[in-house]
Amino acid sequence: PPPSPPSASPNAPSAAPKKKKNRKLSTPRTGNLPDIHWRAIPMSHLRSHPNFQPLPPPSMISRLPSREHVRHFRQDSWQWDYLHIGRCTTSQTPAALGFLEPKAAGYLGIPRSLRRGGVGAWDRLQQVPE
Repeated sequence: PPPSPPSASPNAPSAAPKKKKNRKLSTPRTGNLPDIHWRAIPMSHLRSHPNFQPLPPPSMISRLPSREHVRHFRQDSWQWDYLHIGRCTTSQTPAALGFLEPKAAGYLGIPRSLRRGGVGAWDRLQQVPE
């Protein structure tokens, strides 16, 4: 009689290898250090877009024909900072109205990472231009 096949051991590899899922190593979504580059579009990509219209450097703006022309100042300029002193801008409005206070934010479903009191908005509104 022909020899019987060896019994399958629980540690023996199976005949057909299992396909491994090609997963990317994911980074944790929580932690102490923010990932400031997550989902950030590089400026070089923005500048290469056909609809991109760059703002002039602040040194090239010699006069403002009307109030509407202040929109030409870049956010990284001292002029932009000066124009926002003591103003309630759209970025400060939710905090100034109390929407980011813990109870209101919970009711509105605002993520915990965005919940903060209105002290920052209050401090900004108290600033006086020099």
